Amino acid sequence: ERVRSADEKLMGTIDRLKPAAVLELIRSNKNPLEMTLDELSNELSGNDKDPDRNAQKYSKFLYKLEKNNEITPEEKQSYIGIYRLFAQLKKTDNAAIGAVLDTGAEMTIRNLLSALRTIQAKKGGMDVKVDDSLQGVEAMQTDTVNIDAQIDAAFKYYSAKADIVYDNLEPEKLHAAKPDDDTLLDDLAKRLSGESLDEEAERLYYREQAENTRRITQGRSAESAEAVERCENVLRHFNAANDAFAFGKSRADEQAVSHAF
Repeated sequence: ERVRSADEKLMGTIDRLKPAAVLELIRSNKNPLEMTLDELSNELSGNDKDPDRNAQKYSKFLYKLEKNNEITPEEKQSYIGIYRLFAQLKKTDNAAIGAVLDTGAEMTIRNLLSALRTIQAKKGGMDVKVDDSLQGVEAMQTDTVNIDAQIDAAFKYYSAKADIVYDNLEPEKLHAAKPDDDTLLDDLAKRLSGESLDEEAERLYYREQAENTRRITQGRSAESAEAVERCENVLRHFNAANDAFAFGKSRADEQAVSHAF
């Protein structure tokens, strides 16, 4: 059981340890090569709940979506809907996953969305507000979804898959994965994590961010100049993050083996 638990943590961490995640660690002056598997997992989970990071992630998603001429307007609306669903799952601690498990239904996109809407509407349950900016979901303190002991393991499993989906929400990946309402959560996680990131689109986004920030802040304070430098640093370190990603995966593997035995 100990080996199985360590293996599950390893696989979940590796699936989430993509170049963009490594980049976030580098920007925070944290070296993934010097972190244990537990530390890596905790850092990745903490980053997922950073409001500024989430707002930037959504901004980049919309930018890349708009620039991708291969995606139809109908597909764009569908992908935005999927993004919103998984962002709301993140903000509400995956309450909808527990609700779907309670009903015994399949863990599909359709059923997750239906469960989330039910939770939103249910009096005395999770009170959730959604705004158009996706800064996104405000969850007030109420009774949480009661997860039966028998489905606790399933809840953790699907929550980990939802984290993988959220970390891989990129227009080009969604376009390649072609999800629909009946796509299973674990299938979607597998498809998205297996698709490649459009690195050129990433560079264009960060380059445009740096240029926009420079125009806005021309002639302003040193603090504004630092904001420009931060954007440019992201662009400079993007390629380095891809290299660190490969080494980080190897390091995570070593840590999991040592923890298991």
